[in-house]
Amino acid sequence: MRELPRRRRRQGLPAAWRAPFTSAAVAGLLVPVALAAALAPARPAAGSPGGSPAPVFDSKLEWPLAAFQAGSLWAHARGAGVTVAVLDTGMNLRQPDLAGVVRWSADLVTHQKRGGGEDASADSHGTAVAGIIAARGSATSRAHMAGLAPGASLLDIRVSKQDAPVAPDIVAAGIRLAISHSARIIDVSLPVSTASRELARAVALARAKHCVIVAGAGSAAQPQALAAYPSVLIIGAVGQDRRPSGGPAGSARVSAYAPGTDLYSTGEPGKAGLAAGGYRHGLAGTGYAAAYFSAALALLLSVPSPQAAPVAAADLVRTERPLAGRTGPGEIDPAVALALVMPSPTPTPSPRHTSPGASGPGNKPGAGIPGYLAALLAVAVLGAITLVLLRRRQASGLRTSAPYHSAGHWEPW
Repeated sequence: MRELPRRRRRQGLPAAWRAPFTSAAVAGLLVPVALAAALAPARPAAGSPGGSPAPVFDSKLEWPLAAFQAGSLWAHARGAGVTVAVLDTGMNLRQPDLAGVVRWSADLVTHQKRGGGEDASADSHGTAVAGIIAARGSATSRAHMAGLAPGASLLDIRVSKQDAPVAPDIVAAGIRLAISHSARIIDVSLPVSTASRELARAVALARAKHCVIVAGAGSAAQPQALAAYPSVLIIGAVGQDRRPSGGPAGSARVSAYAPGTDLYSTGEPGKAGLAAGGYRHGLAGTGYAAAYFSAALALLLSVPSPQAAPVAAADLVRTERPLAGRTGPGEIDPAVALALVMPSPTPTPSPRHTSPGASGPGNKPGAGIPGYLAALLAVAVLGAITLVLLRRRQASGLRTSAPYHSAGHWEPW
């Protein structure tokens, strides 16, 4: 009677018992691997959010993009999901690099419906500002240009027909209209002639709605009345030598500086005096510098983070670089500001603590999939193993030692 157990120990498990263990072991290995592969997020193309190719630009013509290292910035953010309202002279939407950029257009000067979009100024001012912010660029020709935030969307709100000071109440109406259409940034590149009660109320509303107003500093001949409101960001212009340009700023204060000389941007196709194909060369002014600031802010706001627009704007200002030979406000540095709002990088897993699917902080096993899903998977695998084993034993005439009560009877599983 004692020899039978010893023989069974020497022979190992019977074939009827070995098969379930073998199949269960294979399932236990393959199921988690397959599930982890199915749950793994698809990786976009390197250096391109969402897998879309980066715009192409000429580094000599668009020297601010080269100075800001736009290619590196676009690997992390392009302004997608951010709406910038441009209160200017309108935009010519026949410009190919502005295709798909504008969400909505309005005309507060003539109050006429603007279905196709047009620029009322003689120098394509609004079209150029739009290009600096969000022109899409092209991967096929160097004749095209790209904005600093090529993924952003624009609201085209005309407040003037020329590059000249604008009436404050019209700008106030434009600010309210931009807020009602969910703009997070309001760019006022034209100088506002004077302050007014309506303008003060509109600026206060923008602040209450966490919407940032960005305005050019203007010049001695055309000062910027928006500088009277502390919540408005006033932007001065610098050249490639990183020195202020255009003489004394028209505003009593300057919040930051951005590129504003010898610029290249979109213009109206076929308009007299413009470059062939509808592009402007040699643009200069604090209004265009404000456009670069607005675009840089759009980049910061397109990174997933809990920051409100005013907080991101403060980050952009406090990370500015000192100007050459000057103290006080400096030039914006979008790369440094973007590093502040980017999510923390995931630590490199240690080989000794890496498990299939592990990808979270500390590289805990199963961190690559939700914890509850890992638990359900473990229960399912163990249940399958138990079910197969018990069915094998039932088929062999063996009774289970773990009955359960069902409908008033004890029954085997």
